[in-house]
Amino acid sequence: MVAKILLILVVLVFPQQLFGDARISSEISTMGILQWINDEGWSFNGDARGTLDVRSPAGSNVQARLQLRFSTLELINAVEKIIDNDNDNGNSAAEQQLIKSLFPLGIVQVPRAYLRFRLPVTDDFSLRVTSGIDRVTWGVGSVLNAGDLIFKADPDNNAGLLTFDEVRDETAMLFAFYAPLGQLNFLETVVLPVVDEVPRAGIRLYSAFEQFSLESSYLYDGPASEHAVAVSLQRSLFGADVYTGVSLQGDFSDSDSIKEGFTITGGGIYSWRIGYDQQISARIEAMVRPGSDSLLKLYGDIGYVPNRTVQLILRGMTEPEKQWDSSLMVGANWNIFQGFHIQGAVLS
Repeated sequence: MVAKILLILVVLVFPQQLFGDARISSEISTMGILQWINDEGWSFNGDARGTLDVRSPAGSNVQARLQLRFSTLELINAVEKIIDNDNDNGNSAAEQQLIKSLFPLGIVQVPRAYLRFRLPVTDDFSLRVTSGIDRVTWGVGSVLNAGDLIFKADPDNNAGLLTFDEVRDETAMLFAFYAPLGQLNFLETVVLPVVDEVPRAGIRLYSAFEQFSLESSYLYDGPASEHAVAVSLQRSLFGADVYTGVSLQGDFSDSDSIKEGFTITGGGIYSWRIGYDQQISARIEAMVRPGSDSLLKLYGDIGYVPNRTVQLILRGMTEPEKQWDSSLMVGANWNIFQGFHIQGAVLS
């Protein structure tokens, strides 16, 4: 309900002020997914995805953004679950066929719909406010990030590996208040409302020094009545960007809960430029959870850009203690025209 009210405000109340000179961009991608399923062999799926992004002009004191996405594969997965439930309830084959006919329609998501504005406090100080559906990135790390207290990186979910963009791009309804504390330092508070529940709320302090940056954060999870604290460190070392983070999550009055919520992550990324427009990047990350059934997780990716229109990527996740149980993705992305991509991937 909150998200629907926000969409009405963004689209109907402020169309001229915020979207009069809006920047509108769209992107369509088609993907073939070849997947190896244990004991079942190979399977092949296809997906068509589209994104429509509307933004108000940059530089103004009040900005707005509305982003819509659709994916036919997500609809198929959702409807198959409905069919399975209907089979259990004895629904007719005709009803099941009617549901299947809806597959090509796609499913629309609203990953971003927000207002951002500056509140001048003094001539030299302004408080920045974000209200709506957006992403706030805490901590450091692409996939395994102990400092991400808000979205809590889930290393057991490998669905995000099948992408050519950021593996993790979760968003949520939130209210964020950003206060700059100098040129490279800031304080940020975030409130994430939960219907009929105590909200989730947190604060983080980011400080940049000559050789490294330090981030400390705290989050209270109202629905679960749990606390979380984290510290993240990042610096440049031998040309690579290296980082680490430590977090504690749980009921701080229960020692077993604290042990289960203790997480350490670390990683680094290094890039090489070859010639005029070729580039190779390599990243590796690790997560250690002493109180979990999965003690160690490893993530890595290698990306190669041979020219301006082609992207090749290899990424994977593995658990050494579980006989190196792994998920691996190999993919290629060809940007034929501006905003139009053809992608192929193998996931095992």
